[in-house]
Amino acid sequence: MSKEEFQLLTLLRDGDENAFHILYNKYAKQLFYFINRSVKESDDSNDLLQAVFIKIWETRSCIDPEGSFSGYLYTIAKNMICNYYKKKIVVQAYRAFVTDEHTEEDNSVFSSLVYKELSEKINSEINKLPKKRRQIFIMSRRLNMSYKEIAIQLDISENTVDTQIRKALQFLRNKREEF
Repeated sequence: MSKEEFQLLTLLRDGDENAFHILYNKYAKQLFYFINRSVKESDDSNDLLQAVFIKIWETRSCIDPEGSFSGYLYTIAKNMICNYYKKKIVVQAYRAFVTDEHTEEDNSVFSSLVYKELSEKINSEINKLPKKRRQIFIMSRRLNMSYKEIAIQLDISENTVDTQIRKALQFLRNKREEF
């Protein structure tokens, strides 16, 4: 690794947008070709390329300037390509399910698998909520407690319960696209 790249990665880790743009310009073209070899659809390849660099920006504080940035970049790209195909398989299976191309038994198995996968993803996202918000959300949605009951039990106002539920739901709605 060159001294220049080490400096760029250090700046990127510290949130320098200019360093990010320089690294993007350095790697984007070759990364696009790498992604496009697997995906074969230019629009999807461009979307995945952008998603890779968004992930780089979001995880910039974890970047090791002494490590292999290209290896890190390609690992993220490989994972996103795998997720792309997983999602594509689920979409195709769902379309087949909706068009009744399978038997009743197949639909039941498929529904169970989709439900299980979605439940795991939703639970994972719920676990990312701040502790108090997660507690309020679980009390409301899983324990079917009213806002008033939650407020009394946690010694907070009903308005606070309402605000926390709305924030939790907004967070989950924003994550829905990843499902």
